[in-house]
Amino acid sequence: MVVKNSAVDLNPTSMIQREPYPDEARNKEIDDVPHTGSTSEGKLRVIPEKRCKRETTRAALIEATRSLVMERGKEKISIQDITHRANVGSGTFYNYFESKHRVFEAIAEDMLADFTEELNGVRAPLKDPAMIVAVTLNHCFRRAQNHEIWNRFLSAVCLSDKYVLTQDADQCYRDIERGVSAGRFKVENIPFTQNLILAMVRHINREIRLGNLQTDTIEDATRAILKMLGISDVIARALTQPARPPVAAPKRNATGTTADKLIDGSAEPILEPISDKARIIS
Repeated sequence: MVVKNSAVDLNPTSMIQREPYPDEARNKEIDDVPHTGSTSEGKLRVIPEKRCKRETTRAALIEATRSLVMERGKEKISIQDITHRANVGSGTFYNYFESKHRVFEAIAEDMLADFTEELNGVRAPLKDPAMIVAVTLNHCFRRAQNHEIWNRFLSAVCLSDKYVLTQDADQCYRDIERGVSAGRFKVENIPFTQNLILAMVRHINREIRLGNLQTDTIEDATRAILKMLGISDVIARALTQPARPPVAAPKRNATGTTADKLIDGSAEPILEPISDKARIIS
């Protein structure tokens, strides 16, 4: 009786055990990772979960460092103090940061990101390019003056002056470009003007933080920058004047005159206050 061999039996290479291709090896590594469920979605879920854990640990280290700096100052805290406050292993710190200085920078960067989000919310409802610039500058200067946590932290860790509460450079460029396109600004060299404005804001914010500038300087600085953009002095003053509290209307008596009287007994004339919302035409 003749026995027929299969194609596999006749193939001499079938006896050789080949190495898996790279894609196959990668798939095997994924298959070997513990997971819940049998779907591919369950297999890959371990990756975002690991990323989420890293972000949580990093955030804990940042918050622990910030609170310790505010309590003791940078010289009186160790990396062990930070990991203990963050409730992680002592060696975990170096998986995220090279040194204490680097975590100080990370804290400043996170605070700047929060400031940028805050600034964008203030700018969102505005349309007029000149008003956008005026409000942006005013917000940057005011926060440099009254952001207590930011000022205390920078002073405590002695970071360089590159960490300043100001708008993003690209946003500043777009603001100027939008004003020029709308005919609101008279600027010949946008990049030069952008760099000049950002340098002025950095210098003023630093001086504010050091306590070298008075409150009324903020309006003066904002007006100077607006005038540099080609805004007239009258419009610049109108855009930077502080908001006035509402004026209560005088009470009238039965005769229709105001309750206040002049010395001669005649009624005092009523002066209508100028509305802060009056339209300004440049």
